[in-house]
Amino acid sequence: MIIVDSQIRAFFDDVLYEKCPDLVAQFQVYEDESWKVPMDLPDFATKALRSAERIVKTGLKQYLELPKDNRPNESWLITKLFPQTLPNSMNANAYKFIFWIITYLLFDPNLEQ
Repeated sequence: MIIVDSQIRAFFDDVLYEKCPDLVAQFQVYEDESWKVPMDLPDFATKALRSAERIVKTGLKQYLELPKDNRPNESWLITKLFPQTLPNSMNANAYKFIFWIITYLLFDPNLEQ
């Protein structure tokens, strides 16, 4: 979880931990259980997954609702690219994160001009 903590600190301001103090632990639960997502299992089989997802999404939502002045150390990626997509992109795999950044950049119609 050192890598996840390092990624969080690199991309977000530390104020994220104030909004979601158990973020790394909940993220690990989500990462361990995320294999269940494509299987569309019933709620009783995904209780830990759904709980972790709800906690992390709520923390991220509260973080993104803060005024920019309250999160001055966040990365430009978060500021520019992810306010609308971040809550739907929970994953600790950095290569997937980079894939979606590149995809966004390649297919953004505003960047073609």
